[in-house]
Amino acid sequence: MITTNTLDNIELLPEHIIDQIKAGQVLERPASLIKELIENSIDAKADEISIQIIDNGMELISIEDNGKGMSFKNLPYAFLRHATSKIKKYEDLFHLHSYGFRGEALASIAASSRVTCQTQPRNLNEDGGKLIINGGVEELLIPMKNSTHGTSLFIKNLFYNTPARLKFIKSKTSERINLKKMLTSFLLSHPEIQFSIKWDDKEKEVYKKTDQNNFEDRFKQIVFGKKK
Repeated sequence: MITTNTLDNIELLPEHIIDQIKAGQVLERPASLIKELIENSIDAKADEISIQIIDNGMELISIEDNGKGMSFKNLPYAFLRHATSKIKKYEDLFHLHSYGFRGEALASIAASSRVTCQTQPRNLNEDGGKLIINGGVEELLIPMKNSTHGTSLFIKNLFYNTPARLKFIKSKTSERINLKKMLTSFLLSHPEIQFSIKWDDKEKEVYKKTDQNNFEDRFKQIVFGKKK
């Protein structure tokens, strides 16, 4: 016979643990993080995206773009789960013309790394801002203005507070291959965007923008390489 005192109590998980669990579902490895961030830059209408990767993304992934940026008012909402500018009502789900729309990527990144975000909207007279989040905890939020519009994201120490996720990270060679595959897919599908990519302390690779459908020139850039 089972008595009630032999049963474990069922309790609600704390929000920070929920966020860390969900983070692992959205961000399996550095390549999936790169995918989410580049899609955000493309959705923001950026035509220049600069990427830096250190230790295959485990130490640092930075994405800087010249997209439309965010206002200081909107900046903290971008890192809340299920906060999005893409949908207002259920019917909008059937008329999407963007990549991410669920509002989970940035929240997941912030829950499992140390994030610094600086942003400036296209209206340079409007305040942008700087936000620092460590493991889902906001540490700094200040208004600021920059002379150019766009958003810069610096993600450090991925999965530092969720060590269980590290067992899913494969060898350095495997992770780099996955990252390169992801980056190459964006290079080929968006020749109208200039990408610059820097790996560790190596020389930066620059892929100049071409006509929107000029895949041949972009393919040549990838094959023969571009350095700056």
